[in-house]
Amino acid sequence: MILRCDYFPRAGNTIAMSIHQQQYSESSTAPAGASMPRAIDMASKLMVLGAVVSVANTIIALAAPGVTHTSTTNNDHTHSAAVYGPAAVIGGLLGLAFWLLMARLVRRGRKSARIVSTILMVLGILGVSLDIAGAAPPWFKVLAVIPPLIGAVSVALLWRRDSSAFFDRTR
Repeated sequence: MILRCDYFPRAGNTIAMSIHQQQYSESSTAPAGASMPRAIDMASKLMVLGAVVSVANTIIALAAPGVTHTSTTNNDHTHSAAVYGPAAVIGGLLGLAFWLLMARLVRRGRKSARIVSTILMVLGILGVSLDIAGAAPPWFKVLAVIPPLIGAVSVALLWRRDSSAFFDRTR
């Protein structure tokens, strides 16, 4: 509940004060009466889907032969890429956290979530271009493209006119 005082000048140089009560829902900073545009709803749901797909890709990368488990022999010493396992887990968890955090902030009407989501999407596209250029199997390269595509659609929805109006209303 927020109490707001507005001053309205009246005839005769007197000032009347009115107090308004504005209620906010507990899960959001958006006013309870403000409706969420379909684009925002769809973008946040796509972000959750992006989180699920990213976690699935991480699990597949860890389990599938030829994706992260390569070994090389140099002077009779076998070197394994087992170091990629922990990095993949950390990267997968960070990806999951960012996807879900951005989905939550978008639903709350945080304008900064659009900007951060856009930056993360660009970084995701750059990262997937490295995956595509790497030595991973072709089927994994196709899987790696899916999360940035989901991110691109989500970000496009966040920059629509009705989405901008929603973010402006929920400052």
